[in-house]
Amino acid sequence: MKTMKAARWHAAKDIRVEETSIPTPKDNQVKIAVKFTGICGSDLHEYLDGPQLIPVDEPYALNGH
Repeated sequence: MKTMKAARWHAAKDIRVEETSIPTPKDNQVKIAVKFTGICGSDLHEYLDGPQLIPVDEPYALNGH
């Protein structure tokens, strides 16, 4: 099985780059190759203060993590 790196939020000021399996897209999804990425102000607030937009009580609906 092939793997990729993913930045995963664990807690305020705790983001880790981890190996994870490459997901297989479903019928209504596509897989893209990311060339560049960045952060915005809301990402910084999530990192510094804890969850605001990130679901923590249940897995994220799009990827199950």
